[in-house]
Amino acid sequence: MSVAGTVLFGYLLWYQHAALAMALGDMITAIHDLGHGFAVALLPANLIWCFVGVLIGNLVGVLPGLGVLSTVSILLPLTSG
Repeated sequence: MSVAGTVLFGYLLWYQHAALAMALGDMITAIHDLGHGFAVALLPANLIWCFVGVLIGNLVGVLPGLGVLSTVSILLPLTSG
């Protein structure tokens, strides 16, 4: 929890608003966790792997007669290695 969140949490507890303080503390924690998730997802390495996955999916998806089951069977050795 950030310093501002801690100060606000203590301020609300001082005024005997424990339920509101807990809800606000949970909301601040959720926003912090959401920001952390975006920070991890937007790392260059993760973006590159997302691009590679989309590229492979598009290349395999345009092949005629190749369904989902056969595609998973063909690409399974790449993911389990």
